[in-house]
Amino acid sequence: LRDLRLFYEINLDDEISEYYNSNFDNFLLYEDIIKGRYVRLNKNNFNLNEIKRRFRRFNEQDLTFFDSISLQLLNYSLNDTTWVNKDLFFNKKARRVYPPARSFGFDDVELTEQLQHVLFRCIGLRHHRDRGLFQNSACGHS
Repeated sequence: LRDLRLFYEINLDDEISEYYNSNFDNFLLYEDIIKGRYVRLNKNNFNLNEIKRRFRRFNEQDLTFFDSISLQLLNYSLNDTTWVNKDLFFNKKARRVYPPARSFGFDDVELTEQLQHVLFRCIGLRHHRDRGLFQNSACGHS
């Protein structure tokens, strides 16, 4: 039964992939999208060095750490696996902090403005008129 299910998944994925490749224009993006995470905190936070270290490393224990200190953070988004509208990410989530263009090289960026410190990490960026992403469900990759 498992082999039969896998057979149907692969055939369905082949059909979807074929449609995707045959209808390129239907999958062009109408806006820039981004995957990333950020943390906004008080510039004088006593935990700043530890927060920076854990933000860069960002493993399962670090996610637990951020959950435990969430009240110290002014604003944050740690869901770096979901594609979102770039303007929404920076205007609403990161409150108008727009890192310099060089920061889209997927390095960690630190910005300090007035009394706040922002850590930002871009995981992925797709531009307007780029081809949308296709996820192959049987193989689990795009």
